[in-house]
This record gives sequence, C-alpha cells and structure tokens, in this order.
Amino acid sequence: SGFCRMRRPLGSYVEKGEEVAVLFDALGRHETVVPAKISGLLIGSLSTALVNRGDAIAHIAECKRR
Repeated sequence: SGFCRMRRPLGSYVEKGEEVAVLFDALGRHETVVPAKISGLLIGSLSTALVNRGDAIAHIAECKRR
C-alpha cells in the first residue's frame, strides 16, 4: 500500500509512456512513476490518495488526438 498523486487532470490527452501518476510510500522515501499504457483521453482516476497493489489508478479511453 501507499499513496498516489495524479499528475494529469481528467479530460487530458496522454501519450503512451507519459507520466500519469506517482506512487509513494508513507514516508515518501520511494516513488514510482505510473506511465500511460496507451495514448488516449484520461476519463477516470482514483478518488482517494490511498492505493493498494492491483488498484486501478487511471482509465484511459484509446483515441487519436485531433
């Protein structure tokens, strides 16, 4: 378990590999970047900062940028 800080707001277009969120432990010693697995529109994200292994952090609708 740990905490999550979203780096992109809902409605943002993200490119594959772009940083979407950062996970960190309770003491802030270890940070892990969460990259977008696909390019698309960020349509959903965590509503709380607390995360556990396996939690969905962000939902991205696959689409092309106009």
